[in-house]
Amino acid sequence: MGFLLIGITVSAIAFSQNDSTIRYFPWQTTHYFKLGSTIIQLKQFEYGTNKNIVMINLHDDEITAVDAANKVLQNTGGILIKIENKNQRLVAFRLNKRQYKFDPNRIFSRSGIIATLKKNKSYSILAVKQIQAFASFVIKKIPADTKTLIAVHNNDEERLSISSYQKSGNYEKDVKKLNIQLSEDPDNFYFTTDKNIFYILSSLRYNVVLQENEKARNDGSLSVYYGRRNMSYVNVEVNRGQLERQSEMIKVLIRNQNKF
Repeated sequence: MGFLLIGITVSAIAFSQNDSTIRYFPWQTTHYFKLGSTIIQLKQFEYGTNKNIVMINLHDDEITAVDAANKVLQNTGGILIKIENKNQRLVAFRLNKRQYKFDPNRIFSRSGIIATLKKNKSYSILAVKQIQAFASFVIKKIPADTKTLIAVHNNDEERLSISSYQKSGNYEKDVKKLNIQLSEDPDNFYFTTDKNIFYILSSLRYNVVLQENEKARNDGSLSVYYGRRNMSYVNVEVNRGQLERQSEMIKVLIRNQNKF
């Protein structure tokens, strides 16, 4: 099928005992995938030996999310997996002298792949097969024993908010339960497949969306992939630039992890 999987550890930095604010520095492993004639990098950062915290970032233009994840993991330990894509949201690749583009958070179902390719005016059956292989490659890099996968995303002002999941919102049909706190910024919310996480975070007075796992549109997103398999997933969605807020919301998840 023309794809290639390679994993190489490219750097390692030892544990620091001298810096009071940073406990761990990451071991960095870069995995390569050949998509058409284009090499895509998937990087994995391991902070210490803690395997109980696993985060993922799929959109390389969501810089605040990555900075927040790294900031927290420096103190808690854990793993961050991210796609390297020159700070671009859409992944582009060339196949048979033609360029294709897709949203990397719309590739975890065949229907999602077809939809994102057509949306970006680049579609072929061969491209679908190549992206399916890439999606499988990404999934296999997530440790199989991960109890709850934490995704980190950023949104732009008014493009996506918890209001998008209310009645008459764009994503109303994807929601099973919704908790809205009027005192919170509507752009900052949790999105989860797990009802226990929903109730815990709601009790802590955060904006929270519980996905309708069985009926949510199969748009190829990682949340739907996890929801259809009854697996625990939570996205920390925060407005771009709000580093401290996103860091704090990630910490809340980790502090309450034993309750999930």
